[in-house]
Amino acid sequence: MRTLTVRMLALLVACGLPIVALAVPQGPERERDLLQRVGRAIDRHVLPALTDFSKKAHELADRVEAFCDSGDPAAMSGVNDAFRATVLAWARAEHLRFGPLAGGGPPMRINFWPDPRGVTLRQMRRLLQAENPELLDPAVLAKQSVAVQGLGSLEVILLRWSRKPAAIYEEGQPKYDCRLAVSIARNVAGVSDETVESWTREGGWRTRFLKPGPEDPVYRNVDEVAAQIVKSMLLGLAIIRDQQVLPLFELATGDRRRIKLPFQRSGLSVAYIQESVKSLKQLHEQFQLTDYARGSTAWTKDWVGHTFGTLERAVGDLKLPYGRSISKTDLDEDALRRLRFYTNGLRQVYGRALAPAAGLTIGFNELDGD
Repeated sequence: MRTLTVRMLALLVACGLPIVALAVPQGPERERDLLQRVGRAIDRHVLPALTDFSKKAHELADRVEAFCDSGDPAAMSGVNDAFRATVLAWARAEHLRFGPLAGGGPPMRINFWPDPRGVTLRQMRRLLQAENPELLDPAVLAKQSVAVQGLGSLEVILLRWSRKPAAIYEEGQPKYDCRLAVSIARNVAGVSDETVESWTREGGWRTRFLKPGPEDPVYRNVDEVAAQIVKSMLLGLAIIRDQQVLPLFELATGDRRRIKLPFQRSGLSVAYIQESVKSLKQLHEQFQLTDYARGSTAWTKDWVGHTFGTLERAVGDLKLPYGRSISKTDLDEDALRRLRFYTNGLRQVYGRALAPAAGLTIGFNELDGD
C-alpha cells in the first residue's frame, strides 16, 4: 500500500495533475464543519503560536536589557538561550502570514529573510559604526529599513559579542551596540504585541475568521477563511522547501557553491527547520482536512500524518557544521532529495487533492513554482 501511494504521489508531483475527489457535501452542515475546523486551527494553533512568540520576544528583550544594565558577561548565556527560544518560536509562527501579518512588512520586521545579498549584515555594520542615538528608541528604529529591525539584525550583534565580550561600559554607560540590541529586541516584542492584539481584541481577526460575512472586505464566507488556512499550510511548506531544503540539495548536487540558511551563523538552522515542520504538522492535526478525503483521495488520510513524521525525523538527521560554511561533503544528497520530494508532495496533496476534496478553491499563485 505504501509503495502504491508513493507512486500516486510521484505522478501527481511530476505531472501537476489533480486527484479527482468524490462530490463534496454542500449546505449548512458542511459550513458548520468547516467553521469548526477553522476555529480549532485558530484557537489551538494560530493564537498559541503567536502568543508564545510574543512571550519569548519579551523575555529576550528583558534578558538583553538586564545584560546591558549589569555588564556581567555571565549573563550572556541567558541572552543566548532567550535568543534561541525566540528564533524557534518564530519558526513555529512564520507561516501565519495572514491577518495582521499579511503582506511583507510585519514578518520582515520580525526577521528580514531571505537575504541572499547580505543586506542585514551590511546595514548593521553601518549602523554600529555611525552610532546614531536616535535609533536607541524602538519607535524610531521601527521607521528604518526592515533589515535592521528584527532577529537577524540582533543576531549580528550577538555574534559580535561572542567574539569580543561586550557588556560593556564606557564612561559609566552601556556601549552603543548594547543599547541598540535592546532597541531591536523591544521592537520585535512590539511587533509581536501588535500582532496578538490584532487577533484578540473585540472585532479583531479571530472574530472575523469565525464570523465571516459579505460585509467583511477580506473574508466573505467560510470557504474563504478555510482556504486561508490551507494557503498558510502551502506557504509554510514552500518556505521549508525553497528557503531551507532546496539550497542544501543544490549545494549537495553541485548546483550551488555557497548557501545561506536562516540563523545559520548561530547554529540554529536545523532546529529552525525542525520547529517549522512540527508546527505545520500541528496545524494539520487541528484542521484535519484529510477527513474530507474519499475515493481516489482516501490514501492521503494516513499518508499526510506519516509523511510529516518522516520529515521530522529526516530533518533531525541533518548534521550541519557550526562555526564554518556548509560544504558539499557535509550533506547526504539522497536524504535531501527525499526531504525535497516529501515537502513538495505534502504541498501538492494539500493544494491539489485535499482542498478540492473539501470543495475549497486555492488560487493558482498559491501553487506557483511546483
